[in-house]
Amino acid sequence: MTPVPNLAQSGDQVCAFQHSSGDNILNTPTIAPLFVLDDTGAFESATSTATGAVPPGLTAAAHTALTFAQSSSGQNFMAFDTSALSHGSKLEWLAAIGDPTRWTFGPSGALPSGSIAVDAPLMGDVFCTGDGTHTACPCGNASMSGADEGCRTSLGLGGKLRASGSPSLAGDSALLMGTQMPNSSALYFQGMTQQGGGAGSVFGDGLRCAAGTIVRLATRTNVNATSHYPAAGEMSLSQKGGVGAPGVRTYQIWFRNAAPFCTPSTFNLSNGVSITWTP
Repeated sequence: MTPVPNLAQSGDQVCAFQHSSGDNILNTPTIAPLFVLDDTGAFESATSTATGAVPPGLTAAAHTALTFAQSSSGQNFMAFDTSALSHGSKLEWLAAIGDPTRWTFGPSGALPSGSIAVDAPLMGDVFCTGDGTHTACPCGNASMSGADEGCRTSLGLGGKLRASGSPSLAGDSALLMGTQMPNSSALYFQGMTQQGGGAGSVFGDGLRCAAGTIVRLATRTNVNATSHYPAAGEMSLSQKGGVGAPGVRTYQIWFRNAAPFCTPSTFNLSNGVSITWTP
């Protein structure tokens, strides 16, 4: 593909390409970066220009090439499914691009269309997760260890809250993004402290994480298990939360989960996120 894919973040090293010979394409003098595929099925890091002419836009470093095995001699086309994710972090997109199941292989076809939306790098600190390392979830509904999300819902996953953007009061571009929630109402709120010193306390089917003086930021209706604050045209996070001076604030999502599950309550919560606001 020309130019080499740009994932909207610096330092990306991803390329899919093919050479017409039967040799390993990284050991040939010419490489054409295209949305077609390798005929060797082998992977080799382009560690220097001596182990393959590195395509323009890539540097000589480990793991700069993405190749796929050819299933038949007539297979000379592949296309990436740009709708594999509605959005995602750089690492999530790189994982999707490196997954052969996200590609269409065949003797011919149309070049991929659409675009990929790369989330800004995460900021803030995740706390009060529902994986059992803190306060236990109310009915053994702990989420997967290391997932950094809330207690499991009836969907089998915990609600997940992440923050991105800049936490500068002079140039606030902070965004709260909630995922893995039922398609129901979701309340984004701000606190001053961490409940239980960051361990949280049982509340509904989950854990209450953000504590102290509470500010209700916005109520959303989740679509495809996802919502966010702020939307275009809305007050910035610091303005809505009344953050007038540098300091720490905590954030969480309360959401409705009416399906019979866990306690008689019909709600659950995400993990907490702590943001340190700067001047």
